[in-house]
Amino acid sequence: MAIEKRDIEEKVGKIKKGLIDLKEYVQDCEEIFEKDEVLKDAILYRLYILSDRVISLAEMVCKYEKLGYPLTYSEFIYRLGDFGIIDKEFAYYFANIAKFRNFLAHDYEDIDEKKICKIMLENLDDVGKFLEQIEKSLGV
Repeated sequence: MAIEKRDIEEKVGKIKKGLIDLKEYVQDCEEIFEKDEVLKDAILYRLYILSDRVISLAEMVCKYEKLGYPLTYSEFIYRLGDFGIIDKEFAYYFANIAKFRNFLAHDYEDIDEKKICKIMLENLDDVGKFLEQIEKSLGV
């Protein structure tokens, strides 16, 4: 199935909404994680969905731009940097979101709440930067 620009626009919109939803909890993250197990689980789930959507967007852009099909999630983002869709240095840093996604998917029993809150506080804006670069490069 061919990827169209509107598919990319829809994915970008979903990621932006997810960012807005998560940013609501950033400042009080540690307190929430200590006091509300259900809300903690909801935040972790939303972080997983957000990171998974980012990887899906990278995959879509690779297909749309005919950049080939990498073997790993990280490689989708590397490829966007290698082909100038996003800044290369940023791409190689931001590709860690794939590891984060895998951690949330597979190592949920070992989650360090303070570390997750720190990641949210320090890295959610990187998702916005990623989207800005995609939008600028593709004109979406």
